Amino acid sequence: MINAWYACLIEIRNQTGNQTGVNLVDKLPKDFIHFTLDSVVQKYDCETIKHKFPQALEVSEDILNIKLDDFTRCEEYKTFRGKYEMEFVVTMIQLILQDSSNSKKYIKDKIKFTFGEKLSNEQAISLFSVYAETPETLNDYLALLHSKDS
Repeated sequence: MINAWYACLIEIRNQTGNQTGVNLVDKLPKDFIHFTLDSVVQKYDCETIKHKFPQALEVSEDILNIKLDDFTRCEEYKTFRGKYEMEFVVTMIQLILQDSSNSKKYIKDKIKFTFGEKLSNEQAISLFSVYAETPETLNDYLALLHSKDS
């Protein structure tokens, strides 16, 4: 819902030129989502969003519902930018590490790894990029660009 609401704000801004009244930082407000290795619970609704962001442009319920419907049918990796997804991945990894050290409900063997302090999105991207594979199609594309420059 927060992604749909913010997407509506951006569309209104692009159509009207008015500022959204919202400056989202790297983190989703802490009290909006509660998740464990067992569940993910949304702890907000439209009223919570309005209360948290009182300066935001008004988004009608009809427009929000259309955007929510669009988002249920979209290809997520093409639509969402990943800011909140990265936070989710890092937190889930930390929960798995905690489980391997404490309750061992999901991971029976202790994992000897730590992030240290809470990772920012930028730090996580930098850390994970070391393990990323480069698709052959990207290498082909870059080689093609390089050959055109030569």
